[in-house]
Amino acid sequence: MSNEVESRIIAILNKQLSELAGKEIEIEDELINLGINSVEFIKAIIALEKEFDLDLEDEDLDFNRFKVVGDLVSYIKEKV
Repeated sequence: MSNEVESRIIAILNKQLSELAGKEIEIEDELINLGINSVEFIKAIIALEKEFDLDLEDEDLDFNRFKVVGDLVSYIKEKV
């Protein structure tokens, strides 16, 4: 299931953010280098909440807490 969760998260990010990145997003990519700002980050979080039927805590979602895509993947894996 772990790899399935990772694949689903990356697919969502690719769908939502690939235009910003100009390439397929990978787990080791730094969010800031993908052109993700706080607004894009919130859009991605909303999509992830819908995909995994989660209600994530606002205080956990400090944009600065997540340096690379893998940090976001790890966080979501903890919640599912």
